[in-house]
Amino acid sequence: MQTPKCLAKFSPISEPFDAPFKCAPVLPDAYLMEGDLDARFYRRNHMFYAAPSIGRSKGGRLFATWYSGGAMEPMLEAFNIVAISDDNGLHWKEIFIGVGNPETKKQFVDMQCFTDPSGRFWLGWGLTNWAIPKTSQEHLEWWAMTCDNADSDSPVFSEPIFVGYGFMRNQPTFLKDGRWILPAYQKGGERYQFLISKDNGKTFETRLGGKKHRTLFDEQMYLERMDGSILMIARALDGYLVESVSTDGGETWTDAVQTAIENPHTRPFIRRLPSGRVLLINNEHKEARINLKVYLSEDDAKTWKYSMMLDSRETSYPDAVFGDEGEIYIIHDHGRRSFKEVLVSRITEEDILAGEIVTNDSFTNHIIAKGPAVPELGEAYREASLKRFEEFLEEIKRVNS
Repeated sequence: MQTPKCLAKFSPISEPFDAPFKCAPVLPDAYLMEGDLDARFYRRNHMFYAAPSIGRSKGGRLFATWYSGGAMEPMLEAFNIVAISDDNGLHWKEIFIGVGNPETKKQFVDMQCFTDPSGRFWLGWGLTNWAIPKTSQEHLEWWAMTCDNADSDSPVFSEPIFVGYGFMRNQPTFLKDGRWILPAYQKGGERYQFLISKDNGKTFETRLGGKKHRTLFDEQMYLERMDGSILMIARALDGYLVESVSTDGGETWTDAVQTAIENPHTRPFIRRLPSGRVLLINNEHKEARINLKVYLSEDDAKTWKYSMMLDSRETSYPDAVFGDEGEIYIIHDHGRRSFKEVLVSRITEEDILAGEIVTNDSFTNHIIAKGPAVPELGEAYREASLKRFEEFLEEIKRVNS
C-alpha cells in the first residue's frame, strides 16, 4: 500500500520558534484586514475550541494543542493550535497552527502529543479524507512529527511521518516489554483497532481487539496492569464506560462490557501514576458532559476509592501528563461553542486523596485560551461559516451514499 502524502501545512505564530517545514503565510494580528482569507486563524474570529491535548518534554516544557476553525466540528476549515508553557502551566505562548487542505478535502483534525520512553517528543494529528467514504480504512490517517530538542528556544521538528490508518485521540501506552500501543481506531467495524510498534516507533502494525460495545466514537485507552494483563477502557453509548481485557499481551481480547462508571459518551483518560496508583479522569454523568472528576485506584483500576471534582460545568476531553515532583497536569475544554475555553489544572495525588485542593502549588481550571463571544468579523462571517458547514454535511452524505 502506497504511503499517502501529507497535505497539512504549519504556520509559525511567534518567534523564535523555527521548524523545517513549509509555512503557509499568516500575517500578524495587526495586519489582518476584513475579508482576508486567513481571517479564521485569528483568535478574535474563533468560533469554537475543542478536544485539547497536553504533553510534557523530558526537560519539563508543557505543550498544549486544541482544535478550532469554522463554525463547529467537523469542517474542512479546521485547524489546530499549538502552545507551550515554560513555567509549569501558568503562562502560555501559542507557537504555530496546523491546517489541512480544503481543496483536496483533507481535513486537519484533533492533535495528540506525547513523549516516548527515549525522551523524544511527538506531535501527532489526524487527517480525514472526505473525498472517500468513511467506511474505507484509508478515510482516517494519523501523522506525526518528532522532536529531539523540545526544550530548546528553537525546537526542530522532523518532516511529517505517516504512522498509520486510524483516528488517535488518546495517548499511547508503553508496555514493559518495550512495545507501544497507539489507540488509533476506525469509526466503522465491529472490533476495536489499535496500532502496535515493536521497534520504538519506527514502524507500526494494525491490530484488532475485542468486539465493540454500541458506540459512535471509540476513543479507547490502555493500561498495563501489575499482573501483565492489559485493560482497555472506551467511551460508548448507553451511559457508561466499557472495558475489554487481554491476558496474552494484546493478541486476543474479551468483548467489551459495560463498567459501573457513568460516562456521557465522551473521552476518558486512564494512566498509572509513578506512585503505582491509577488515575482516571471522566465526566461522571450518564447523559451530559458535566461533572469532570479525577479518581484514584489502589487496586489496579478495579475500584475507585478516592475522587475529586475538577469542574462541574459543561466540560469534556481531559488529557494529562505528570511532572517530576508529583504534579498532575490536566487539560480539558469548557463550553466548546459558548464559553470557548481551554483550561489547565495542576494538582497532586494528595489533593485527590483529600477530595479537595490541599497542596499550596495546586490550581484548577486556569484559562489558557478563550475565544470571543462573537467573531470580530460579525454575524455575517459566522452565518457564512454555518452555511459552509451545512453544505459540507450534505457533501459528506453524497460521498457516503
